[in-house]
Amino acid sequence: MTAVTIKSKMDSLADQMDKVIRFFLIIFVVGSPFSISLAQIGLVPAIIIWLFKVIFLKKLRFYGTFLDTAILLYILGTLLTSFFCEHSSKAFSSIQEIWHILMLYVLIDVSDEKFIKKLIKILFLFTVLTSIYGVWQHFSGWDLIRKRSLTPNAPGASFYNITGGFGLHLTYGGYVMMIALVGLSLILAHRRSDRKYFWYSIAGTFLITFTVYGSYARSAWAGFIVGLLLWGFLKSKKWFAVIMIFLIFFGSVAFFTVPTFKYKIKTFTQIQESRRWQIWSVALKMIKDHPVIGVGHGNFNTYYVNYMDKKNWREPSGHPHNDFLSIYLSTGLIGFISYLLLWFLIIKKGIASIRKTEDEGSNYITGLLSGIVAFMVAGLSQNYFTDSENSMLLWFFISALAVLYYRNTPKRTVQDKIKGLFKAK
Repeated sequence: MTAVTIKSKMDSLADQMDKVIRFFLIIFVVGSPFSISLAQIGLVPAIIIWLFKVIFLKKLRFYGTFLDTAILLYILGTLLTSFFCEHSSKAFSSIQEIWHILMLYVLIDVSDEKFIKKLIKILFLFTVLTSIYGVWQHFSGWDLIRKRSLTPNAPGASFYNITGGFGLHLTYGGYVMMIALVGLSLILAHRRSDRKYFWYSIAGTFLITFTVYGSYARSAWAGFIVGLLLWGFLKSKKWFAVIMIFLIFFGSVAFFTVPTFKYKIKTFTQIQESRRWQIWSVALKMIKDHPVIGVGHGNFNTYYVNYMDKKNWREPSGHPHNDFLSIYLSTGLIGFISYLLLWFLIIKKGIASIRKTEDEGSNYITGLLSGIVAFMVAGLSQNYFTDSENSMLLWFFISALAVLYYRNTPKRTVQDKIKGLFKAK
């Protein structure tokens, strides 16, 4: 058997594996809106098969992205902090979000613009289905999956926090917040090409947006508002002005006519008396005492007791309820800098891609980028980056944005990028 024949057979096998990987990615977007277990049934096999292909068929050759440096630094910071922190074994055992990053390289390798759009549409469809269930939860107050009562969204309220298929309303709010912004882009992307899908997108986006509200997750509200304003800004000044007027009008109406909404909004004015403020103050003190290495994953609760005021203090917390503080403490200064670099590069490349080509793909990128920024803002008062349901969705958004970015930009393998660095010297 000649070398050419062997290579041809290996390439054919790789193509077949790509089809299987794409099948499991479809399972991932079908299951993701419902539960972490269903999402991982699709994502884990996809990653395993991709790793097998890269290691045994491609001789470790795979495409890189504009995020490689930030990702490498983040992993480096995580490993250094986990190794040098006081409770090293706990730190290593608590790392859970890094494997989600592999989704980026899987999608860059096996996807094109057409397949990414297909995945987004499937994800949107099944999120609409969970939103219908969420609306029912909002009024009934019952979780069918866990067979339990839901929490009223304010003291004495007759409506309830939506959790969807997830266990926590904060998780659900952060999830649908991102999908709603993509829904807006689906509306514009298909307003001329497919009228049926256009009206379906309007109805679906309305339902999903209602569940953002019905989750009563203040972090998701804040993220959605900023993401919505960014979406309008990226489209045009006219869109931005319309959205701003819309938010002011309906926000004012809701404030004066919906007691539970007014109650939640007023809690923002009492932030310094809240438990989150207390937790944030502890996290800042920890950073001051561990400015370079941090304390490692899973160790926030261990150190928390050292900062408690025994006379007037609430129970220990497992994390700082803030992605930025959490990343600093769990990955140290290097990880924190890489985390900021990650957001900077995503926003920079996303905006550049939108401005480069005014097409349907740009509409999709606008929704994806707005959802990612909404995630970042929501992360100021909640740990979403290390929450598996939200983290997997984030990396899907980042991966989809990267695939659409490279529709007009040549891809390069990691090996070629490394060779290029040495040649430059």
